[in-house]
Amino acid sequence: MLWHDAWLSLKLKYIIYRLNHMRILAVGFFLGSLAINGFTTLPNVWIYLAVGLFACSMASIFTRFKGFCNFPRIFIFIAVSFSAGLLYTSAVGYRIQAAYLPSTWEGKDIQIEGQVLAIPEFKTGSTRFLFKVKQLLQAPAGITGDNSKVLQGHKIRLNWYRNRPTLHAGERWLLQVRLKRPYGSLNPNTFDYERWLFTQGLVATGYVRASDVNQRLSESPYWWPDRWREKIKTAIAQALPEEATASLLQGLAVAYRTEITDEQWDIMRRTGTSHLLAISGLHIALVASLGFLPVLALWFLFPQLYLRLPVRIAGSVLGVIFACVYALLAGCSLPTQRALIMVVIVLLALMQRQLMALSRILALALLAVLLFDPLASLSASFWLSFAAVALIGLLLNRRHQAKPWQQWLQVQWGLSLALIPLTAVWFGSFSLISPIANLIAIPWVTGSVVPLVLLGVIVLPFSAVWAAELWWLAAQSLQVLFDILTYFSTQTWALWTIPALPWYWLLVSLLGVALWLLPAGMPGRYLSVVCFLPLFVWQAERPQQGEFCLDVLDVGQGLATVVRTAQHNFLFDTGPRFRSGFDSGEAIILPWLQAQGVRSVDAMMISHDDLDHSGGAQAILAALPVQQLWVNTEKQMDLHPTTGLCRAGLTWRWDGVDFTVLHPSDTTQTQSDNDFSCVIRVSNGNQSVLLVADIAQAVERQLIRQFSELKSDVLLVGHHGSKTSSSAEWLQAVEPEIAIVSAGYRNAFGHPHPDVVARYQRAGIALFSTIDSGAIHVDFSPHVAEVKVEAYRREHKKFWNR
Repeated sequence: MLWHDAWLSLKLKYIIYRLNHMRILAVGFFLGSLAINGFTTLPNVWIYLAVGLFACSMASIFTRFKGFCNFPRIFIFIAVSFSAGLLYTSAVGYRIQAAYLPSTWEGKDIQIEGQVLAIPEFKTGSTRFLFKVKQLLQAPAGITGDNSKVLQGHKIRLNWYRNRPTLHAGERWLLQVRLKRPYGSLNPNTFDYERWLFTQGLVATGYVRASDVNQRLSESPYWWPDRWREKIKTAIAQALPEEATASLLQGLAVAYRTEITDEQWDIMRRTGTSHLLAISGLHIALVASLGFLPVLALWFLFPQLYLRLPVRIAGSVLGVIFACVYALLAGCSLPTQRALIMVVIVLLALMQRQLMALSRILALALLAVLLFDPLASLSASFWLSFAAVALIGLLLNRRHQAKPWQQWLQVQWGLSLALIPLTAVWFGSFSLISPIANLIAIPWVTGSVVPLVLLGVIVLPFSAVWAAELWWLAAQSLQVLFDILTYFSTQTWALWTIPALPWYWLLVSLLGVALWLLPAGMPGRYLSVVCFLPLFVWQAERPQQGEFCLDVLDVGQGLATVVRTAQHNFLFDTGPRFRSGFDSGEAIILPWLQAQGVRSVDAMMISHDDLDHSGGAQAILAALPVQQLWVNTEKQMDLHPTTGLCRAGLTWRWDGVDFTVLHPSDTTQTQSDNDFSCVIRVSNGNQSVLLVADIAQAVERQLIRQFSELKSDVLLVGHHGSKTSSSAEWLQAVEPEIAIVSAGYRNAFGHPHPDVVARYQRAGIALFSTIDSGAIHVDFSPHVAEVKVEAYRREHKKFWNR
């Protein structure tokens, strides 16, 4: 039997092409996996299993009556697939949560054996890496029973600080570590680190302890994909030590983006070209097409092969192999998975000499991606990648009579416009210069840079010199492109930021996309312009005259507080900055301010110089206009041209709200920078808040002597709840109804101290902590007796949150 007859005998068309309800099943499964995102706790899987079984029974009944209306059958097929998607996603979620580190093990030393996953990230002062636990060797002291299954087979995220060796992907290690359950700061409209940990299947985070126990057990296997990824990444770095674009080439070759600078990311963000670093369908298709070259050469040299196996089958098989290898080298991220699945489906269709509708390809890819990773819908790349492919197919279908260059212009313009709502929702901004930038960047990268990078990867095993030359050419080409993008990014209008859109305005903007995609000449098509207006003119709600609101952001072990009046914004402290590179100003405060529609800060006050209070200042000063900066000591006076000293007696009034600085004064004498912290009281005549930083009890007694009127409805707890602050006399003088602690989960200082917590409880004061509440929002009104408090973690909790 000929090879092509053997292939035809597999009847792939009955598996892939003749599934009449593939689109319905894919949509139902997707909706089921998506529905779980609205739950605060994972749903009871047995209920949805019963629903699914009932729907299956009904489907079997209806399908027996061929003359019956299709609508009930379609509805039941959706119900079956919806239940299956919800059930499957819930099961995966339960599996991840069941593997979480036991709470009694947090902060205690354990010994584990496992393997380094992916390429370790080397940073100043630390190495961060993923670790798959093979077995638990030693449980925490005092923990008894059979603990052999704890963490076994699951991934954790580790940092190695002191005496760190050079780690390599695929190595097996014995480590002594200290872990905690997945946790992250939780604020409105900012990156949800807990969600990211959950979608990555990470069941704990922590760090490696300095110990003689730590030892490398074996090198990485020769065949390990991440080992080859790391070798390629290292080879590019060694070949281009002086090239600024070397990190970008690493991203294109093996999806290693750790060394890309903040400036480079900002240029790509402002020009809407960040997607170029995703291993897309164009990259995968380019690699797959290389599989046909050796087949064509061999079949040309040996014509008798045509009688054994058609070129299209041999080339498709080799193309699938090439595409799979490249996907592994690229880290097999979500965009890569989606691109790989679509390319494989197209190649399978080519084997069968059949054309396949794009909608069916998308449906199969959607099902495959969700079966592989049912939590994929929680990521922005899932939505953007599928939306982009669907839009490209739709736009090309509309423009099939146009010339190729006209199609390219129309598709690029249409894609940039149609993706604006999704981009705005996920990132709070969109690039106005993106259509122009991508018209240049996409053909430049896919036609010049990527081929050179891939050729370098292919020749690397044979000649490092030739690989280096190819990468050098790619770097020069990419540098020219980046010079153009840099010019584009410097335009003040390049990036448009918008406040967090309410769901109804998002639906209106999506309706605008649907109207715009209607064929030319259709009535109402140009109403899409009206539907897009909310993206440009909508403003977030602000307090009325005489009102103000307080937001204590969840920045971990630090402090960042925002007071907003009707027309002004006041920022008190800017959160921490860590040696790992995390900057709360850039990662938390700026995205939150942007989501609230804040485009400038009228006054910023840094209470004192400790990094947990001033760490984010530089990022904020660089990104936003700040009209006035107040600091507590002269050593910080060079931070900003308008810097002044906060001193007792300084007052101002905004929109019916008074701001009064109470501390420090020119006569304050102390050796502690904490005791020289700025203290400010904000009041609208009816309600007030007292903002203190890290003052101790000695300063509290001094303020009690100096000011007869300290009473405030809300008190920001001093020094994160340290036992050196919050004396009983202080609480009696302030008489707050509500107290707020800003502290980090399982922080090294034990804040807030149990004695302090007990003191507030005895005084009958409601105590809120960012540890348990996330960001805390308080509304103050001149017409209401009580303040209104909203704890974000409690009121907006999702099932993946602690």
